Amino acid sequence: MDTPHALTLDLPAARALLDALGQPGFRARQLLEWVFARQVLDPVEMSNLPKPLRAELAERLDWSLPEVVDRLDAGDGSFKLLLSSPRGKIESVVMRYDKRTSLCVSSQVGCRLACRFCQTGRLGMVRDLSAAEILVQVGLADQLLKPEGRRVTNVVFMGMGEPLDNYEATVTAVRRLTAEDGFGL
Repeated sequence: MDTPHALTLDLPAARALLDALGQPGFRARQLLEWVFARQVLDPVEMSNLPKPLRAELAERLDWSLPEVVDRLDAGDGSFKLLLSSPRGKIESVVMRYDKRTSLCVSSQVGCRLACRFCQTGRLGMVRDLSAAEILVQVGLADQLLKPEGRRVTNVVFMGMGEPLDNYEATVTAVRRLTAEDGFGL
C-alpha cells in the first residue's frame, strides 16, 4: 500500500493514524494545524508534538513535494511551473493579484477529449493524477509563496485534462482544499 501524503489527511484519517500510534485525540487537530494552517511539511518542526511522535510521523507519512524542473516567469508576477514527481511531469501556474493568489492545477497529464484547437488534446491521454498529486501542487505553491507572506487563496482546475474525467481524485482534492481543517479555501 502507498504511503499516504500528509496533505491528504483529513480529521478522521489523522485521528485513526494517531490512535494507532497510541496518541490522544487532540493530537490530530494539532497535526492538521501544522500541515494546513502553518504550512509546515517537516514533522521535526512541529514543536508541540512529542519528539518520538514526530519521528513516527516522518516515517508513516509522505511529506515530499515535487521538484521544480522549470519555471517560466511572466512580467505580471505570475509564473508557470513544470514539476517532476515520481510518476512524471506536472504543470501548475501561479497568478498573483492584489488581494489574492490563484493557482491553476493539473488533474491529468494529457487529455482524452482531443479537441483539435487544443495543444494538450494533441498529446492524448497520458494518465490521471492522484488526489495527492493535485494537492502537492498547492502545497508546493504555498511553500514558494511563503517567504512573501502570501499563500494560495484560489484554485482553478486548468486545461491540462478535464478534471471531471478524473472525478474521484478531483473531488477528494476539492474536499481537502475547501475543508476548514484542510487548506480552508
